[in-house]
Amino acid sequence: MRWCLFCLVSVCCKAFVDYSSSGLENPLTNLLVLAIYGVVLISPEDDGSPYERHLFSITLLSSLAFLSRADSSLITAPVLLWVTIQSFRRHGFFLSTSKIVLGASPVVFWSVFSYWYYGSIFPNTAYSKLGGFPFWETVLHRNSLEYFRSAMAWDPVGVVAIRVVVAAGFGLLLKKRITALSLCAVGTIFHILYIVRIGGDYMADRFLCLPFLIGLVCFLRECRLTNSAAYMWPAAAGLVSLLSPCTPWLMTRAYRGQPMTATGIRDERGAYNVTNR
Repeated sequence: MRWCLFCLVSVCCKAFVDYSSSGLENPLTNLLVLAIYGVVLISPEDDGSPYERHLFSITLLSSLAFLSRADSSLITAPVLLWVTIQSFRRHGFFLSTSKIVLGASPVVFWSVFSYWYYGSIFPNTAYSKLGGFPFWETVLHRNSLEYFRSAMAWDPVGVVAIRVVVAAGFGLLLKKRITALSLCAVGTIFHILYIVRIGGDYMADRFLCLPFLIGLVCFLRECRLTNSAAYMWPAAAGLVSLLSPCTPWLMTRAYRGQPMTATGIRDERGAYNVTNR
């Protein structure tokens, strides 16, 4: 039943539909980060100290996700930090450190090679866009506000789902319960603050796909849903999606997308449909 709910809500999210099948790095990043949270979700707690035996696998997956897209580390960091703390408590410094070093080796090797060959660890676009001038932060913040405004107008299902996940996760934190959902909520906040810092993106909803996917999986896995709620969630998502001008259900080849915003944010699905005609 939960997987049916996941499928029904996912097909109503424009960000998920647009970028999970694209040629960008999103599908690989989604898979790696989902695997990290999957380890936490399917692993039973052991004597009140969960998941620490998976420190190596979580570190390795986190490093691979970093290589796929560096900013994914904002969502994986809370899980990795929590598992690391538990491992240091249970297994000591030497064993835990050795697992971290081995798991992080892909990032270390790539960073050394990248600095030697390219002269920098991160892509040039990161330095050119975020280095900027003193006034640049004001421009980026204004762009980020437009990014979230367009996301709410074009993909209300994804934005609302992220808000529900964050609220549910912090509700668990207030009860002093640290679970995959609460860790995902913290990571999502970091991710949103990062979007504000970099000024969003010209590709609408692109950065919202990952927090939506991970948050939805954690929410459906951990929250107890009654029979009425099980039908209410997909029905509400479907209704909101149909009321949206960019519902994924109606995106045929004739779809032309929404007009580009004043800050250059565009509906990529519609733009590519026009280009490929």
